[in-house]
Amino acid sequence: MICKELESLYTDDKLIKAGYDASKQLAYYLKKEFSSDKDIQVFNNLRFLYNGEYTQIDHLIIHRYGFIIIESKSAKTKISYNEIGEFSRFFNGEWKGEKSFVKQAEEQKNILRKILTDNEEKLFQKNKIRIQRKAKDFQFDTLVAVSSSCPEIVRPQKDQYKNKVIKAEFVVEKVKEIIEAYRKKTALFSLSLEIIMDLADKEKEDIAEFFLSINEPSKEYIPPTPQKKEKIKPLSACPNCGSAVKILWGKLKNYYWHCYRCNYNQAIKHHCPECNQVMKIRKEKENFYIYCDKCNLEGLYYQEKNS
Repeated sequence: MICKELESLYTDDKLIKAGYDASKQLAYYLKKEFSSDKDIQVFNNLRFLYNGEYTQIDHLIIHRYGFIIIESKSAKTKISYNEIGEFSRFFNGEWKGEKSFVKQAEEQKNILRKILTDNEEKLFQKNKIRIQRKAKDFQFDTLVAVSSSCPEIVRPQKDQYKNKVIKAEFVVEKVKEIIEAYRKKTALFSLSLEIIMDLADKEKEDIAEFFLSINEPSKEYIPPTPQKKEKIKPLSACPNCGSAVKILWGKLKNYYWHCYRCNYNQAIKHHCPECNQVMKIRKEKENFYIYCDKCNLEGLYYQEKNS
């Protein structure tokens, strides 16, 4: 099931948009496969504060045996890594090094384990002999999902990340492989000596609620506060002396308010409630109309009284 959808993005930053598109692509694949699967919980764009610093996990999966952290990476050119795990991206005709994608996911995994450890008593149950179950009892895996737009992942001959760095369209299959591998180790006639523990349904529910409660989206995912629309109304009296005012216009038909008593002048400058551009004034006999050509808006603004 999808416990947390990927929020809408509100930014013009091209790099952030590119990363978002990669996450959006993977979120689609995960939703298509796991939306009706009650045994798998999916969180997209989980961000929380731990020890004074924010950690953002692009995609988190909680399954029967533990957790899978997935780091999404946008790539429109080739990426590569060598035998010691150093990553590079092909840009402007040359390879440029950058921080290891796998290390980023591992850092998130370590923080995730720490925050679960700090909250073990309220998130994990006690076993049959009343011993508190711990976060370290469960499995933590990491994957790097490279966007489908990447033309090639250049891998070394001795490839330590073959099963960790994959294209986004293969992530669902890899997630299933990870879970199935643990299931086989728990089978009745398994020869594995590794102890694989199950997360109880109540534990998964409590962990899910906990993550949702601590999630804090970054500003790029928070809808902008709607600006108050200007009320378009004529000037009722001179702000300088309180006398009556009338509309006059100059040689270029720049309309303005004028007070004959104190010679106060004020430009007529109202913003369109739709596009926020300055609106124009036109006169027709004793009526003055305000309008916006771009938005095809017009209304009666002021009616001149016969003196």
